[in-house]
Amino acid sequence: MPRNRTLIVIFVYWFYAFFIVAVQNLVPVGTASEITSIGTFIGNVFAVVIMIGLIIRLFIIATFQLGREPPSDERDNKRSSVYLILLVAAFFLAAWIPLFCHIIVCNFTGITCYTFRNEGTDPLRILPRINAALTPVLYLRGCKALRVALFSTVWRPCSKNRLLHQQLGLSKSPVPA
Repeated sequence: MPRNRTLIVIFVYWFYAFFIVAVQNLVPVGTASEITSIGTFIGNVFAVVIMIGLIIRLFIIATFQLGREPPSDERDNKRSSVYLILLVAAFFLAAWIPLFCHIIVCNFTGITCYTFRNEGTDPLRILPRINAALTPVLYLRGCKALRVALFSTVWRPCSKNRLLHQQLGLSKSPVPA
């Protein structure tokens, strides 16, 4: 997406947030609820459509670029990276769309949908948190270069420091076998 279009989208969402707050403070509660429900519906639809559109565009551009390259191992790695990005995006949409739909239904019906006392027990609120935990796992599982970089630059130095502390007697935990 070009920079100007990105800035316009950001501006529209910020304007929408201020507009909703103004509406809720200036008009009767029933009218404010109707306007909020319509705005929430439009905002969620735009967010999902933009994400799906960008994913499709990324896939088309990447496929076109890969088609121009000669067959090689690097090309296969790039192709698997494109499919990995599509997989992560699909998991993102699968985790967030149920919550979006639930919010839209609650806003349009005008009644308070059943709310859980603790968001940790609400299945619709757990899905986005599962997505946040699953995304790095998917990237680590699907990208060997990322896995190698993570273990060589993060994990190995941490392990060396732990072993050094244990050898110097700074840590009371035993050295693992």
